[in-house]
Amino acid sequence: MPFTPYRVLLNCPKESVNRVAFSSDTKLLASGGDDGCLCIHAFRLPSSYPLKAEYPAAITSLKWIPGTHRLFVGLSCGSVHLLSIDDTVGQLVDVRVAHVSPHDISSLALDWRRKQLGVASGSIVYVFDLSRMKEGICRQIMAIRPGRYHGENFNSSTGPDRWEIQDIHFIDRGARMLIAYLGSGVRMVNMDTLREDNMDCLLATQHVGVCAIDKTETYMAVFNFRDGFDFYDIREDRFLGSVELELRQHVAVQACFLSEAGLVVLGASDGKVKVVTVPGLREVDCLDHGEDIIQALNYCPELEGDSPGYIVTACAEKGTETYVKIWKFQSAASTLMGVDNLLNTMSQLRSLGVRPFLHANCSLDCAQQHRDSFILGVIIFLVFYFTRGGYWWDALSACWDVLTVQLRNLLNCGTGVLKDLPLQRDLGLTTHWSHLAMNLQNSLRAWYATIIAIPGHLQHAIVAYWGFALRLRYV
Repeated sequence: MPFTPYRVLLNCPKESVNRVAFSSDTKLLASGGDDGCLCIHAFRLPSSYPLKAEYPAAITSLKWIPGTHRLFVGLSCGSVHLLSIDDTVGQLVDVRVAHVSPHDISSLALDWRRKQLGVASGSIVYVFDLSRMKEGICRQIMAIRPGRYHGENFNSSTGPDRWEIQDIHFIDRGARMLIAYLGSGVRMVNMDTLREDNMDCLLATQHVGVCAIDKTETYMAVFNFRDGFDFYDIREDRFLGSVELELRQHVAVQACFLSEAGLVVLGASDGKVKVVTVPGLREVDCLDHGEDIIQALNYCPELEGDSPGYIVTACAEKGTETYVKIWKFQSAASTLMGVDNLLNTMSQLRSLGVRPFLHANCSLDCAQQHRDSFILGVIIFLVFYFTRGGYWWDALSACWDVLTVQLRNLLNCGTGVLKDLPLQRDLGLTTHWSHLAMNLQNSLRAWYATIIAIPGHLQHAIVAYWGFALRLRYV
């Protein structure tokens, strides 16, 4: 799957960027940082953006209201604000909704079906009723404390940080809430009974940072402050495994799921943002940011079937050199997802006694290491098998067409970048030609790598073809 740099937003918070978030219609992108500056970038709207709002404390959490251009802003001073963006005149209207505590607002969770807002601060989750928000009324209806659902197991003397909340999420249409505690794991609380649902697997991660949940509310990634991210299947109460990162700073980096592509993007303290499959946890790409700390992440899903999606990464502890970077990806063209499905099919065939092989000493593990060549061999075999060799030139022609796609991308790259120059200027990008050169260089490298790999692909393809033919003939 290609991930290519798309834009760099230099007009952004000039301290660590703590949160980035897209509006539900993907037209606006919000970024908030330690300097209390909130920037609203027009991702799909031509205007005088970015707009800026200044707050008296660091911005620690952002949450857009679905279907609107309004978002809740959580601050390190314990206050929650509601910011409204008027697209017609490019004006911001800010209202303070509540002041819940002197502690940081570590996380915001919104259940728009039940019109409830969850605000995490310290060890308490405050829940507000938003049903009368149009009248300017935002009423607190409950406060979830650890002792309320842990009973005798709760012991505040174990340390002030054990029950410090790092993140919260509504799931199951607001019926339950996931609460991530720094020293007590991730807990699942029933919002009707305020009792904890038994999820033993979620307690495996003790030193918890922020967590992310995919769109289907099946998989969860939890930063563990120890060696990277732990992954869980929260539907089956199952631990999936871990992805290790090189942690150079004690910073809670975030993750975001690309649900349509079956991938997750992981923040990094060493500048190497990994992209891994879920639930396989195989690394498929790395978004290089040099040595920068990438703390905040988000993504913009595809609006149409063939349109690209976007990943947003934001750096921390860079001072005046802070930036927000946008990456373009094409989830519908994810080759690896097809490879995973093929390998699963091969595993099932092997269990039935049909075991494909590449050569005498190679098994399915070898196919995983040379998956591109393996798939090409399978395609050639199927064409030969069903057409009895009559259309083999057509098969080779199709393979060459796949190769020349890279060349077409190279030729179209300059046109695409030049077409986006007016919008890039609105977003504050001043290094147009450097990014054009970067895109051209990436396309050239990909095309060259594909060309020089042809002999190896053909060799493995021929061996795979004969392996399939002989095996299926005598099974």
